[in-house]
Amino acid sequence: MARNGLLWLAFIGVGVSSYLFSLSNVWAQAPRKAQIVFQSNRGENAEIYVMDTNGRNPRNLTLHPSSDASPAWSPDGRQIAFVSSRTGNAEIHIMDADGKNVRRITNYLDFDHAPTWSSDGRQIAFVSVRGEQQDVYVIDIDGHNRHNLTNHPAPDNNPTWSPDGKQIAFESTRDDKNFFDPNAEIYVMDADGGNVQNLTQHLARDRFPAWSSDGRQIAFVSNRGDRDKNNIYIMDRDGSNVVQFTDFGDAWKPAWSPDGRRIAFNSTQGGPAGIPAISVMDIDGKNRRNLTPQPNFDWDPDWFDPDVPPYAVSTVGKRAITWGWLKVRR
Repeated sequence: MARNGLLWLAFIGVGVSSYLFSLSNVWAQAPRKAQIVFQSNRGENAEIYVMDTNGRNPRNLTLHPSSDASPAWSPDGRQIAFVSSRTGNAEIHIMDADGKNVRRITNYLDFDHAPTWSSDGRQIAFVSVRGEQQDVYVIDIDGHNRHNLTNHPAPDNNPTWSPDGKQIAFESTRDDKNFFDPNAEIYVMDADGGNVQNLTQHLARDRFPAWSSDGRQIAFVSNRGDRDKNNIYIMDRDGSNVVQFTDFGDAWKPAWSPDGRRIAFNSTQGGPAGIPAISVMDIDGKNRRNLTPQPNFDWDPDWFDPDVPPYAVSTVGKRAITWGWLKVRR
């Protein structure tokens, strides 16, 4: 009995040691400095890249002949979710932050896209076209326990999980009565799909919601100032206090910096003519600069900063981001 007990303890010790060694390897995968992940076609097809937040040191993480797009950092920075057609159709994949250990987590014959992580890193919400519906789904990161959150005949798109894990914002045309030219609105629902609320209630197209790092605000894209121009707006998480962030009429896909001081976005302004690049601007509307001036299609930025814990309270106070020069437009 004593010998068996010692063998059992030795077995447990080996298991614990292996687990700790594996865990240390996982921890080592997170970047040691702030990074922006994005997609680019600079390798002749869409691939996932990372770069420093000043635009320097771009590196291709995927290096695959199929299209890879829509990257999203896990909350701890150890993994990146993305969309890839490498299995024949668009599916959600996850890879380590260095591009290794790619694994597919969805398996459906149609189109899965727009992944976003839960705040605890255990689930991913995404959009799937199944049959005649386009809904927001959620799935565990091991590929199990997939279920439909929205289940609505109108198309739902571009989910984004709140930093506190309680809500998911998304866009939908479900309340628009114009069948031929529906306008998307920004909605929010509980993480289980309940309690759906329309936040924007505007005649313009409101799209691409993005939570601020402290969870107090949502940035989004709208053409409410001019139907031919798209700018980024910011509102409180309940839809109030809408302010205009950009004013040059060509801004898409906002992504907040983890410290809440900047927003990255896509724009053709400042880059090669007609080709979208990734720009960044301070939260006070100043210091706009282009991070990817090379003549290729760059899209879908997402930030990670190891010095800012997930769901950290922004160092920029709410009072400081009520900019005097911005116009409120509802």
